[in-house]
Amino acid sequence: MVVRKELWNEIRELVLEEYRESHNLLGIIRAVVENCVQYIEDAAVSLQGVASVENASGEWLDLLGKIVGLERNPGESDESFRSRILEYAKVNNAGTIDYLISNAIDKSGDPAPQYMDEVPLTFFVYTPNGRQLLRSTVKRLAPAGVLGLPGAAVEMGDGSLLADANGKLFLMVAEDSHVGESYQLVTEEGESILTETGENLVTE
Repeated sequence: MVVRKELWNEIRELVLEEYRESHNLLGIIRAVVENCVQYIEDAAVSLQGVASVENASGEWLDLLGKIVGLERNPGESDESFRSRILEYAKVNNAGTIDYLISNAIDKSGDPAPQYMDEVPLTFFVYTPNGRQLLRSTVKRLAPAGVLGLPGAAVEMGDGSLLADANGKLFLMVAEDSHVGESYQLVTEEGESILTETGENLVTE
């Protein structure tokens, strides 16, 4: 292993001036530093996945769930519990734009939701290529003191969307009454329940 040059230069400066040309002493110090740095790096690599929900399973996943205040349901699989922990973490870490967009992707199915915050303490989440988000959903994603609203474009009589001269859309607040939520029915094994014609059976 090679000690990083910057680190080694800093350590050499700590050696008393009269010993800086002592090759034996510097060699010993360098060997100690190399071994310590390697040990620390090895320890960091081995601990890298310890707090990772994605890599945890069994009792370790239960412990990580308890840290965020969630208990595993009786008979719940690691995969299901892991999904609940990650969803809980997303909702409860709301506030950053990355979290808002990530949650909007998950909840709307739109791979590229649009985030707009041109009005002070207010933002819109517009999901034109997915399901319209409910106001309550966007409100949960917003940090304290900030109003989060689902955006909806205004469709003109000719089918185009209302925009300014530069093509930027005018957004309105989406009405929850226009949002229909549907859920695909599945068996206990997770297989889709199909109609006689082979279509997915959904609830409205």
